[in-house]
Amino acid sequence: MAKAPNPTSLQSAISFMSSLSNEFMMPEPMLHDSGRAGLFWGEDQLYADLEFLENGSIAYYIERGKDRHKGVVEFDKRNIPPVLKPLLTA
Repeated sequence: MAKAPNPTSLQSAISFMSSLSNEFMMPEPMLHDSGRAGLFWGEDQLYADLEFLENGSIAYYIERGKDRHKGVVEFDKRNIPPVLKPLLTA
């Protein structure tokens, strides 16, 4: 059974979207069964799935071509984490 949307996670996803500039491809929003907000990219050479955790971190899995990256990174709710910038730019 899916949990209710988590307000902290939703706010983090909104802050992340607000910090995206034109150099970034726009993601699709989603809601995980856990109630956490997520963002998804599914382009020719990019597959990315971000999940916004309650503690302010972002869990990510990104494929660009044959490269694969995954991990958890802190998000200050103002700036795209540096590790994600080169992975998500157009």
